[in-house]
Order: sequence, then C-alpha cells, then structure tokens
Amino acid sequence: MSVEAERSGKAGDDAKMLNTKKLAIGWRGAVCAAMVLCVAGVSRGQTKASGRDTARGPDPTGAMLRSWILPGWGQWYNGRKTKAAVVFVAEVGLAGYALWQDHLASQSATAEERLAREDRRNAALWWLAGVVLLSGLEAYVDAHLAGFDVAPNLSVEARAGPAVGLSVRF
Repeated sequence: MSVEAERSGKAGDDAKMLNTKKLAIGWRGAVCAAMVLCVAGVSRGQTKASGRDTARGPDPTGAMLRSWILPGWGQWYNGRKTKAAVVFVAEVGLAGYALWQDHLASQSATAEERLAREDRRNAALWWLAGVVLLSGLEAYVDAHLAGFDVAPNLSVEARAGPAVGLSVRF
C-alpha cells in the first residue's frame, strides 16, 4: 500500500470519527433540551392551581415524568425510597457499563474485539431503555395506587343457613 493510499484512508477515518463526534454531541444536546423542557413542564404543573385533591396522593403523570428525567426521582416522589435507590443504581450502572464498553471498543486492537465490545454496549443500552421505560410506568402505577386501601383482614368466611353463600372481604 502506498503512503498516499494510507493517508487518504486515514483522512477518511478521521472524517468518519469527526462525524460520529458531531452526532454524539447533537444527540446529547437533544437529550439535554428534552430534559429541560420536561422539568419546566413538571414544575409549571406544580405551581398551577389544577384543582386536584392533594389528599389523593401524588400526581401519576408527574411521577412518571420525574422517573424518566432522573433515575429514581418518580419513586422517591411516591415515597418509595428503597425502590428509588434500586432504580437509580440500575440505570446509572447500565449507563456506566455502556460507556465503559464504548471506551474499550474505541481502543480495541482488532476488528473482532471492537465488534464484540460494541455488541455489549448496544445490549446495555437496550437494557437501559427498558429499565427507564419500566421505571416510569412503575412510578405512574404506584402513584395511581397511592390511595388504595389494603386492609389486613383478607379472610374468607362461609355462612350456613337457609342459603349457602361465600363472602370474601377485602
């Protein structure tokens, strides 16, 4: 291979890397802008007199948005502090693992090793997307069930008489 061919190949790789960095910066900027808009929407909804009965518990939509903005925030808002810690550790751990695999992929010596690292990174990102989606939905459902009364008496009672019936009390 001639020196000129090597240079043109290297220049092509450099341009490709520059485009990848621009894409990453653009993607990060879009995520930051979406987070700012969500935070503004959540805080605006809190200051507005919505007429919602505060005795009913947390706002389900607010809990879901909080959980999507910051890992565990929606669960913390619902009063589930242990769940919030678990969600935070899961999301931050998966994001950190994906970043670590991306770093290792960029330093790989062989193409096979790079592809394996990229596959691990992509799998971690898919798992992260699933955990984020489910944590938001869990916060939404938990906020809806905040006022649900669960009595400790869940006994089954049978009564005999002229008519036989079965009564279950919840």
